[in-house]
Amino acid sequence: MVGYNFGDFIEEVKDLDLPEIRRIADQKCQQLENLSWGIKGAVERRAQGSAALVEKVKGLLFWLNTGIKPAGLTDDEFILLEKVCIKLIEKGQMSPEALGAF
Repeated sequence: MVGYNFGDFIEEVKDLDLPEIRRIADQKCQQLENLSWGIKGAVERRAQGSAALVEKVKGLLFWLNTGIKPAGLTDDEFILLEKVCIKLIEKGQMSPEALGAF
């Protein structure tokens, strides 16, 4: 993922089923953490936003697990999760009440 853009990540996962979103988000966090610490180029990748994206993806996971807006997401970032929410509601994998957070 060039640029480590949270919106791009949401676009990648928004149409997936809930277990798949969780799996891919976990994998993305692990991958980025491995690339962001203790290896050549890690400082540059963190400067480009890799560590920040990890925190945002963890925010997505927190929201999926709790339904609570993560403190680490801005309002503009949190509103991106509405796309995921709508798709999961359509699939019957999330309660329609979840839209109340937006």
